[in-house]
Amino acid sequence: MRVPLVATPSSKSEAQPDSDHGSPPPRARVLVVDDDADIRETVASLVALAGNGRRPYVSTAGSGEEAIALMAELSFSLLVTDYHLGGADGLAVLSRARAASPGVPCIFMTADPEAARILEESGLAVNTVLMEKPFGVDPFVAVVMRALGVSVAAT
Repeated sequence: MRVPLVATPSSKSEAQPDSDHGSPPPRARVLVVDDDADIRETVASLVALAGNGRRPYVSTAGSGEEAIALMAELSFSLLVTDYHLGGADGLAVLSRARAASPGVPCIFMTADPEAARILEESGLAVNTVLMEKPFGVDPFVAVVMRALGVSVAAT
């Protein structure tokens, strides 16, 4: 389910401000995928706060299939996904994201001790940060800020 925490732009001019007039660049679009609704919404809220004044547009999905459907409609600046999802897993979601946008960064959340090896063997580890659950708020927000190009020192 797409749950924008910040309203989606309704016009091209709002979505892509004119950089010739000193307008800030468009906000990032982030997809958060987790089958646990509480974790999904908490992570989505943390991602929105990590924009440090340039809150990203955040969409959420409760399954791998839902995430893949959203990626068919929208492109994302950052993917934050759990590994174990109902149906298509986080690797399938990441694979689809990289097929659409090869350089898209990913934060891969998991409590599975084998995830690092599996991610490495999949060939999808490049530009991917593995966050082992449970993880702290501050380290997670710092990783999101780096992925979004927000200065961590600005906080």
